[in-house]
Amino acid sequence: MIKPKVLFLCSENSCRRQMAEAFPRDMAGERFEAFSAGGEASQLDHDAVAAMREVAFDISGRQTKKVDRLLGERIAELVQANG
Repeated sequence: MIKPKVLFLCSENSCRRQMAEAFPRDMAGERFEAFSAGGEASQLDHDAVAAMREVAFDISGRQTKKVDRLLGERIAELVQANG
Protein backbone atom coordinates (compact mmCIF):
# COMPACT_ATOMS: atom_id res chain seq x y z
CA MET A 1 0.00 0.00 0.00
CA ILE A 2 1.30 3.44 -0.89
CA LYS A 3 0.78 5.85 1.99
CA PRO A 4 -0.57 9.30 1.19
CA LYS A 5 1.76 12.16 2.10
CA VAL A 6 0.36 15.08 4.07
CA LEU A 7 2.20 18.39 4.43
CA PHE A 8 1.58 20.95 7.18
CA LEU A 9 2.96 24.26 5.98
CA CYS A 10 3.70 27.54 7.79
CA SER A 11 6.17 30.40 7.82
CA GLU A 12 8.89 29.09 10.15
CA ASN A 13 7.93 25.47 10.98
CA SER A 14 8.88 25.92 14.63
CA CYS A 15 5.71 25.28 16.62
CA ARG A 16 2.18 24.52 15.44
CA ARG A 17 3.07 22.60 12.30
CA GLN A 18 5.58 20.49 14.23
CA MET A 19 2.77 19.64 16.62
CA ALA A 20 0.33 18.96 13.78
CA GLU A 21 2.81 16.66 12.04
CA ALA A 22 3.26 14.58 15.19
CA PHE A 23 -0.34 13.41 15.42
CA PRO A 24 -0.70 11.62 12.05
CA ARG A 25 2.97 10.55 12.09
CA ASP A 26 2.78 8.97 15.54
CA MET A 27 -0.88 7.90 15.67
CA ALA A 28 -1.46 6.79 12.08
CA GLY A 29 2.03 6.33 10.68
CA GLU A 30 0.97 3.07 9.11
CA ARG A 31 -1.57 5.00 7.00
CA PHE A 32 0.11 8.38 6.33
CA GLU A 33 3.49 9.96 5.77
CA ALA A 34 3.33 13.31 7.51
CA PHE A 35 5.66 16.24 6.90
CA SER A 36 5.84 19.81 8.11
CA ALA A 37 7.83 22.61 6.59
CA GLY A 38 8.05 26.37 6.44
CA GLY A 39 9.29 29.20 4.29
CA GLU A 40 12.24 29.34 6.69
CA ALA A 41 13.72 26.80 9.05
CA SER A 42 14.17 27.91 12.65
CA GLN A 43 14.69 26.42 16.10
CA LEU A 44 12.08 24.01 17.42
CA ASP A 45 9.86 25.89 19.87
CA HIS A 46 10.42 24.79 23.48
CA ASP A 47 6.79 25.51 24.40
CA ALA A 48 5.65 23.18 21.61
CA VAL A 49 7.93 20.44 22.94
CA ALA A 50 6.53 20.94 26.45
CA ALA A 51 2.90 20.99 25.28
CA MET A 52 3.32 17.82 23.25
CA ARG A 53 5.05 16.11 26.16
CA GLU A 54 1.89 16.80 28.21
CA VAL A 55 -0.10 14.65 25.76
CA ALA A 56 2.59 11.93 25.59
CA PHE A 57 4.26 12.93 22.30
CA ASP A 58 8.02 13.50 22.16
CA ILE A 59 8.92 15.93 19.38
CA SER A 60 12.16 17.06 20.99
CA GLY A 61 14.27 15.25 18.40
CA ARG A 62 12.49 16.75 15.42
CA GLN A 63 14.08 19.39 13.26
CA THR A 64 12.40 22.25 11.49
CA LYS A 65 12.55 22.09 7.71
CA LYS A 66 12.44 24.58 4.92
CA VAL A 67 9.80 23.75 2.32
CA ASP A 68 12.34 23.59 -0.50
CA ARG A 69 13.67 20.34 1.03
CA LEU A 70 10.39 18.76 -0.05
CA LEU A 71 10.47 19.87 -3.69
CA GLY A 72 9.73 16.91 -5.89
CA GLU A 73 7.68 15.08 -3.24
CA ARG A 74 4.16 14.17 -4.27
CA ILE A 75 1.94 15.44 -1.46
CA ALA A 76 -1.62 14.11 -1.15
CA GLU A 77 -3.04 17.06 0.75
CA LEU A 78 -1.91 20.51 1.72
CA VAL A 79 -3.17 21.50 5.16
CA GLN A 80 -2.72 25.21 5.77
CA ALA A 81 -3.94 27.09 8.80
CA ASN A 82 -3.88 30.81 9.33
CA GLY A 83 -2.37 32.32 12.43
